[in-house]
Amino acid sequence: MAARHRAGATGGGLVFIDVDDFNTINLTSGHKGGDEILKHLSAVLEGATARIGRVCRIGGDEFALVVSEGGDSDVARAAALSRASMCTK
Repeated sequence: MAARHRAGATGGGLVFIDVDDFNTINLTSGHKGGDEILKHLSAVLEGATARIGRVCRIGGDEFALVVSEGGDSDVARAAALSRASMCTK
C-alpha cells in the first residue's frame, strides 16, 4: 500500500484482528465453508471501516486494519468498531 501524506495528518496505527476459535468452524463446516465465512467477515470489516482505514488479510483467520490518520483514541475507536461489526453480523 502506498503511503499517503496530507498536510496536517497525524499518527495513525495498526489494529490486528484474530478470529477466536476459527478452527472449530473449519472442523464443522469444512475449509470451503470457513473460506466463505472469512470472505463475509472481510466484507463486514471493510464496510464498517472504509472511511477510517484499510482492511488486509494477513493469513488464516487474521486481519489487519491500517488506520492512516488520527491519534490513539481514533485507533481505539476503529478497533472497537471492527469488533462490534464482526460480533453483530
